[in-house]
Formats: sequence, structure tokens, C-alpha cells
Amino acid sequence: MYNITYKLIFLLLIIIQYYRFISFQNYSKKILYPSSCSFNGFSIYNNSKDNILLLGNSVVVGYGTMCINSLAYKLAKFTRMNIRIIGKSGINIEGLYNMIKNKNLKKYNYIIVLIGANDIMSTTPLTIIKNNFIKLILLLKKTNAKIFITHGGKLWTKSIFVFPINLYIYYRTNAVRKIYQDLSYKYNFIYIDLYTIYHKCLYNKCTLKDGLHLNNYGNNIWAMHIYNYLHKYLTM
Repeated sequence: MYNITYKLIFLLLIIIQYYRFISFQNYSKKILYPSSCSFNGFSIYNNSKDNILLLGNSVVVGYGTMCINSLAYKLAKFTRMNIRIIGKSGINIEGLYNMIKNKNLKKYNYIIVLIGANDIMSTTPLTIIKNNFIKLILLLKKTNAKIFITHGGKLWTKSIFVFPINLYIYYRTNAVRKIYQDLSYKYNFIYIDLYTIYHKCLYNKCTLKDGLHLNNYGNNIWAMHIYNYLHKYLTM
């Protein structure tokens, strides 16, 4: 009897989470700004000899924000470098690999990758996520660029996730973080740890009303944090 009750409660929570996610998506489509500026293939020129390639998901393409408030624009402002954007909202690691595998990436000095959140929120086994990530890294290592990679920080704290789904996201986020950290040593790329700026994003200060995507303040915090990692490398 107890087992049936627990299963029904868990099923009810899954249904609540599903409709919560759908309602937030519908809200996003009605209210939030489209990716009208930081879209896939868009470039920001700063008349610099250094070029940054920014790869990834909805954060990269500026989903939900005005152009001047996007992560890419803020990063261009901090670095004063040329930035090109390749990405897509909702994309996962495998999708990003397929998007760039036939592109010439050798002209970039720095490649910054923000990917993994959509893999974390999925049911894809961690072993497959790891293998897809290795495949992506090996592709990027064929360039002469310095590679920086992150996955989006403490994803389970986003208001979009209800209990106990947030516990599932907690486990998955920490598992992916461990994969990134371990492989950063093996493949010599720089892991950007967004956990260290969590205190600046308490009470959903960094997210839009959809409970997931970054707002102006969040983009500014992330861009500065990424710039600090990049700046450390430049000043070595």
C-alpha cells in the first residue's frame, strides 16, 4: 500500500514539473525577447587581432534578453576582442558537436564553450554524456585555440524545478561537474567553475521570470567571471 502511495505521489510530482516547465516555456515565447542579435553565426567586432569563438546553448545565443544585455555583448565589452557566436537554444553536447564538426575553427585564439545544462536536464546516461563530451573536446583540440568550458553552475537552484526533481538535477549537475573537472586535466582545457559565483545569484537574482534563463544582471555576472578566467591566462 505504501509503495503504491509513494509511486502515485512521485508520478504526481513529475506531472507538476512537466506542466510547470511547459508553462514557463509558453511564458518565454510570449514575453521574452527573441534571439534577435546574439544569434547563431552573429559576430561582434572590436577591431582586435584576437578572436573568440563562443559556443553553446541558449545563454550563448542570448535567449530572453535584449542584444546589449546578452552574455556575448558583455563579454565583448570586457575583453575588447572580436567574438563569433555558434549555438542554439536547447542544444546538447552531441548537437553542438554535429553543428561544428565540419566548420573551420582554426582562426580563433580562444574558444569558450557553455554546454551541458540540457544534458543535465535530460535522462541521457552519464556515460553517454561523458563520451559525447570527449568527442567534442577532441574536435576542439584540433585547433590551436585555448579552450575554456563550463556547464552553467548550480542548475538545481533554479526556481523552475520542484521537489524532488531538483534533487535529480542536483545529482546530475554535480556528476557532470566532476566529469568536466576530471577531463580538464586530461585534455588540458580550462574548466570555468560557476559554482564560485552562486552567492551573487541568490533568490533568483540572475534569472528571468521564466526561472531558468539569465537576465541582464546574470549575464553581467557570468561574463565578468568568464573574463576573469580568460584574463588570468592572458596575463601569465
